Amino acid sequence: MHLIRVFCLLSLIFCGDAAALYEEVMRPPPSCMTSKKSKEIYVPIRDFLSLNALVNLAIDHKGYVPGDVLLLCDMDVLLESENPAFQLCNIRRHYAALKGFLSPFSETSQEQIFLTIIGKSPTQLVDKKAPNVIQECQKKGVIVGAIGIAPGDFAAAQKTIEERRYDALSAQNIHLSTFKGLGGQAIFQELPPLYGHCPTFYKGLITAHKLQQLNTKAETLIGLFNRISTMPRTIIYIAPVYEDLVRVHQALTSLLPNTSFIGVFYQRQHQQNPPFLTAETFLKAWTKVAKEANGYEEGAY
Repeated sequence: MHLIRVFCLLSLIFCGDAAALYEEVMRPPPSCMTSKKSKEIYVPIRDFLSLNALVNLAIDHKGYVPGDVLLLCDMDVLLESENPAFQLCNIRRHYAALKGFLSPFSETSQEQIFLTIIGKSPTQLVDKKAPNVIQECQKKGVIVGAIGIAPGDFAAAQKTIEERRYDALSAQNIHLSTFKGLGGQAIFQELPPLYGHCPTFYKGLITAHKLQQLNTKAETLIGLFNRISTMPRTIIYIAPVYEDLVRVHQALTSLLPNTSFIGVFYQRQHQQNPPFLTAETFLKAWTKVAKEANGYEEGAY
C-alpha cells in the first residue's frame, strides 16, 4: 500500500495517476477502444504529431467554427522532472529499491518528500514537438487548456503551484488559451479544500487535487464547464493514464450530453529511456530530497 501511495504522490506533477499508470504499463494497453455510442472514442498515441492529426480530424467537418474543439492536456504529458531519478522509467527500474527506501517513512513524511520534488525539481518537455503542435491547434481555433494535480501550496513558497506550473509551461513556449466567461482566474470553492486550497483555474491551467483517496480532477472539470459561457462541441482529453480518460468522460457525460468526447491515451512516457541510473545513484537523489523535505521524520532513513 505504501508504494501505491508513492506513485500516487509522484503523480502530483510528473507521472500522472501513477498507481493506475503503473498498472497500465504492466499490461498491454488497448489498441483502440470505441464505446457503444459513436460520439465517444479512445485512441492510443505515442507523440504529439499523432495528436495534431487527430485534432485535424476533429475540426474537419462542415459547420466547424473556432471554439468548437477543446484540447485538454494533462500536465503529465507536457512536463516531467529534469532529474532522471524522478522520471517514471527509472522509478519502474528501481521499484523494489524505492519501496524499501520509503517504507520507514510515515504517510505524512512521504507526502512532504514529493511536495519537495514538485517545488524544487526543474522540469522539461516530455515531447519537444508539443509547443509547435499546440500553437498549430490554436491557430485553427482550438481552445487549449491543461489540467494537473496539486496538494495545495507550500507554506514557505513564494509562488503557488499554479503559478510555478504556468511559468514552467511559458518557459517552454506553451501558452494556454483563454476561456470565455471565466476570466483569468477562478477558485472552485464548491469542492473540498486540501491544505487550505481549493481546486483552481489559472490562465488556462486547471489544478485539481489528488492525495490519498481524494481525486477531484473530474469534479473540477465539471466546475469549469459550469462557469464558461460557450460549451465546446468536442472535447479531446490527452492523458498518460487510461483510467483517467474513462473517469473524466463518465463525469462529463450527463453535464454535456451534446458534446463528443475523444480520450487520447498518451504512451510516450511508457517507452522513454532516460539516462540509466544505478540503484545507488537513484537512492542518493531520493535521500537528498528526503532530507530537504519539510516535516520529514528525524531518523526515518
